[in-house]
Amino acid sequence: MRLSIASGSGLLCWLSLLIVAGGCGDDGAGGGTDSLGPALESAVDSTIIPAMQAFADSATSLEQETLEFCSSPSESALIAAQDRWLELTRVWNEATVYFMDTPNPLNDDIITPSMFFIESMRPRGVDYTSTVQETIDATLQSSDPLDEDFFSRLTFNRVGILALEVLLFEDFPRTAGSTEVSDVVEGYRSSPRKCAYLEGMVQLLAGRARGVAAGWTEDFNGAGVPFR
Repeated sequence: MRLSIASGSGLLCWLSLLIVAGGCGDDGAGGGTDSLGPALESAVDSTIIPAMQAFADSATSLEQETLEFCSSPSESALIAAQDRWLELTRVWNEATVYFMDTPNPLNDDIITPSMFFIESMRPRGVDYTSTVQETIDATLQSSDPLDEDFFSRLTFNRVGILALEVLLFEDFPRTAGSTEVSDVVEGYRSSPRKCAYLEGMVQLLAGRARGVAAGWTEDFNGAGVPFR
């Protein structure tokens, strides 16, 4: 399926348009930049923050749907989780229009920001599907506990939206990647450990999505104030 796309610095262009609009509205009395503050504040509150919150809410919905599927794997429950994943990608692509190169809740680390952990393919367009599949295979063959420490150690190219796509849409490694719903469900029924892995993966993404939204409205990088 691979719905991920490459991004640009959309927010910078968007802010530039606001600045131009503010300048055009100035009557020459020197009030252009003063009037820009309320315009930016209104745009952040009415557009950017709702987009980030919608992403967090969608990730939480996917988390809930996935946990329901794992409690009793069935074709209908899997399809419901797949639908939530598709909705998540739509909401995510809308939210990333407001990505910035400067520090912000999506770009919160100089080496591996949250953006990378959410969608590994977006920064450079590299397809890490094989890496995700190899990790799933190794995890199912291992007896290591799938605890918080395990998931916290996973690198950005093994988690996020791409990993959930493989887990929800492919029966890997049992049938080498069949996309038949019945095969995918049987893969989980025959391996409870796979459901434990899926649950940990979706909780990881949902937690990061909520963290991005909170960075805009509650606290950014421990500074005690929101990025807003």
